[in-house]
Amino acid sequence: MRKKRIPQLSILAYKRALFCFLIFFLLVSNGATAGFAEDENKVLENFKHFSHAWMAKLSQLNDQNQKNIRIESSNGWYTGQYICYGDQCRFRIKKTVSKKTPYIGFLSYSEMRIQKAGRTKRQAVNDTGRVYHEIPVTEIFRYTDNHWVY
Repeated sequence: MRKKRIPQLSILAYKRALFCFLIFFLLVSNGATAGFAEDENKVLENFKHFSHAWMAKLSQLNDQNQKNIRIESSNGWYTGQYICYGDQCRFRIKKTVSKKTPYIGFLSYSEMRIQKAGRTKRQAVNDTGRVYHEIPVTEIFRYTDNHWVY
């Protein structure tokens, strides 16, 4: 029986084949990574809009809280307190392993306790107020079915 001869690749041909394989691998893997980054950027942009809408709701709540402040008299002073949410916020998203909820979003802002005071009720109502207590708040949202949910 004759032995089959296996063609030998020259070193140059071997290097070319390896080079082509590496280029192909890099193109394929970069494409997958670019698609993932693009999806994540879209989700982040979506969360940015969601966060701004959430903060707008809190701003409306600020106005409502300030309008509904209850002024009380004590020791010759009129005072009242209300809760105000800071207009500055930070947000970020994080990838999860869940297929149903592939991302979670974190929105951080401040909740402030404001006190108004004056010698008269009118002065207290017109007082700009001062922050007497500030609490950092972080809300966590989930991204399910292509939208953000509280």
